[in-house]
Amino acid sequence: HIYFYTGARCTEPGRLKVKDLSFDREYATLNFTVKGNKRNTVAIHPECQSAIRNHLEFNNLANNPEAHIFPAIINGVPGKPLSRSQFYRLFDKYSRAAGLPEGVY
Repeated sequence: HIYFYTGARCTEPGRLKVKDLSFDREYATLNFTVKGNKRNTVAIHPECQSAIRNHLEFNNLANNPEAHIFPAIINGVPGKPLSRSQFYRLFDKYSRAAGLPEGVY
């Protein structure tokens, strides 16, 4: 969802923490750290927000503002954020499963 709905660079979602999901009025936003250590706030689609919230609840991360939204899970325990290569592999896997054209991934 993050890649499809925000156009983020490959490493930016890996830096997201739970506290980076917020609301600007009624719109859910993600506060990315982008190239040059600048901050960029992006409004996200309600479907994306729902997917993130479900992910956080499922992985017991919702109440930890400093937790990474997308941690690598090692032996069932959330750890460091996913690496760029891990994101690429997951993006490739789900792009193919969604039936997207090969040029997308």
